[in-house]
Amino acid sequence: MNMRTLRLALAGVAMLALLGVTGGASVAQEKADLGYAAISGTAGAGTRAADPAITTSPTVPQEVGIGMAYVSSMRTNDWRLSGRLDNTQDYYGFLPGLLGGAVRTGSGRLTNEGGSWLIEFQGFTKPETHAYSSTYYVLHYTGEDGYEGLSAMTIWLPTRPASWDVEGVLFPGEMPPMPALPAE
Repeated sequence: MNMRTLRLALAGVAMLALLGVTGGASVAQEKADLGYAAISGTAGAGTRAADPAITTSPTVPQEVGIGMAYVSSMRTNDWRLSGRLDNTQDYYGFLPGLLGGAVRTGSGRLTNEGGSWLIEFQGFTKPETHAYSSTYYVLHYTGEDGYEGLSAMTIWLPTRPASWDVEGVLFPGEMPPMPALPAE
């Protein structure tokens, strides 16, 4: 084998190796570009922007709070699901007061430099526990602006008063529709 043939053979092997590494990197990049991500982080209650209109029922020991608004923040391991969180929530309290327990629904928007997320959520506070330290939430996110075509789902687990651990998943597409009830 002459020197020219050896150089061409080595160049070919180097080229194939380079293509293999680049190809592997592009596959990993393609997976990241699809939008899949495991989410972990924290969220805080922030500042109350509007107090709820509270009413009570004369027949049922239930407190109703409508229009409670907050401005807060959420920080996760994925910058796409971090930023300023504006939300409004309504609640039905089982018994009046902070220890009465409640169910909650709400909507909001998470915004950052890359885009925004429309959020719908539900939560509950167990009776006989303090509302600011034991409220659990499930949130559904729909990407807007720079995040259009992406969705996310998280759970918020209380860690201390007005603070939560956030766990979830970010994914391309939409949540699957609710299935029909099974036939009887």
